[in-house]
Amino acid sequence: MGGSRRRLKRNAPKVKVGVVKRKKNSKSQVPVELLEQRQDLKKRLNTSAQWVEEQTLTKNYAANKFVLDPNEGFGRNKRAVPLKSKEEREAEDGGTYSDDDELRVVCNKERKTGKAPPKRLTSHQRQIVERLVAAHGEDVQAMFRDRKLNPMQHSIGKLQELLEAYNHWRPQDKHDFRAPNKPPKRALLRGRAHQNSLENQPIFLSLLTLSGLQYPVTAASFGALYLAGRIGYVQGYCTGDPQKRVNYVTALGYVAIFGLVGTTIKFAADLLSK
Repeated sequence: MGGSRRRLKRNAPKVKVGVVKRKKNSKSQVPVELLEQRQDLKKRLNTSAQWVEEQTLTKNYAANKFVLDPNEGFGRNKRAVPLKSKEEREAEDGGTYSDDDELRVVCNKERKTGKAPPKRLTSHQRQIVERLVAAHGEDVQAMFRDRKLNPMQHSIGKLQELLEAYNHWRPQDKHDFRAPNKPPKRALLRGRAHQNSLENQPIFLSLLTLSGLQYPVTAASFGALYLAGRIGYVQGYCTGDPQKRVNYVTALGYVAIFGLVGTTIKFAADLLSK
């Protein structure tokens, strides 16, 4: 209990955690296959492998034709088009070739991977562009001046970007990253409507019980109206259209709730007055 904190730190084991730093041109170790002189390796290469420990791993692999490009990958990660050597790339692009994409952008040249595709449009942006194209075609100036179809007042440059993205990502493409909006199944809609009815059930039963103590006939009438309104609400909910949830039959349920609230307040007032 009375041990010193300083003594505890001094006697605690010291563990160093870190990543081993490797030099770029460090010597490469001889593979186990060459040390054991396996015959299957010689059959696959059709020659005896020569390994120089002073050279790097990439140079030894290339000299023994293990793999022309270590970054090419195998199996699913194998490149469809193998990488070209630096000499071949310089011969194709001339003396201004650079492996740095940022330097190529500064020099106003296209990246090695080609021009990047435009960003995909959202559903709202696609609707706006479709209306503008239907009204003005490819006339960007007319789109810019149209305040009704261009409510966001996009500039000419922004409209050109939207048109480019719209033409690149056509709706009739074979593959699209957005899943279609499918309406929910009828069984799921019934379950949601039932859950909504259960959430409102405690309030309805409490008002019905309190108002029925003094006005039983009126409470029973309002209860019947409420049940009729719930039936209309469930039928409209199961259609999948949110606008059909509220109709004339559903309004009877709201009338019944307000009626039960009024009779309950009247019952409470009569109790307090006595």
